[in-house]
Amino acid sequence: MELHINSRDPKLATFDPGKICNLACSTCDDYSSTRWQAVKNLPIVSNAFNTTIDDLDFTGIEHVVIGGGEPILHKSTHALLKKFKNTDMRFHIHFNGTVKPSLEFLETCSYYKRLTICFSIDGVGEHFEYLRWPAKWPKVVSNIKWIVENAPENIEFAVNITISHLNKDTHKLVEDWAKTILPDTHEITYNRAYTTFNDFDRVDKLRGTNWRKTFDSINTDAQ
Repeated sequence: MELHINSRDPKLATFDPGKICNLACSTCDDYSSTRWQAVKNLPIVSNAFNTTIDDLDFTGIEHVVIGGGEPILHKSTHALLKKFKNTDMRFHIHFNGTVKPSLEFLETCSYYKRLTICFSIDGVGEHFEYLRWPAKWPKVVSNIKWIVENAPENIEFAVNITISHLNKDTHKLVEDWAKTILPDTHEITYNRAYTTFNDFDRVDKLRGTNWRKTFDSINTDAQ
């Protein structure tokens, strides 16, 4: 568990609850995911920091981004939200969509003036399942629908798309999908994955997947 203060904006911090994650995403690795550690037959190291929420100094912080691992799988994520409820703190929480939060978790979210749940969606259908392996697209869509239907009115929604060689020409499909399932006020954000086709070959050897078969329309001449 760790709190990273943004040097350019000291009112913004990123809270990293640990490495517990149920996915081995194509653009991630064992440094952020216990699932990747298992795929690589490495010792499972879920959290290198033996810290409690009360030991972290949030002085002056107004906006916290909760990353991972997968935040919903970490008890410290809910503990942090409980600690600051009924304050002006703003939260931005990343979800991979594979796990539904408890109703208690959503109720805790209702105590904030501004709280965003951001779903990490890099593709749709089988493209998503490759990029966010071994997540299943129908299950993720069902979970997101449930969250939207059961979320308190104060919660805002966003989708973050990690752009790589494989989805740089298809990310609009994610944008179109988001319009069908999220409120009109949702936000789309992007971040860049520093990966190459060779990286995806390495991923396939470890996971038993096949990016060429999944993305058969991708032009591989750039390799």
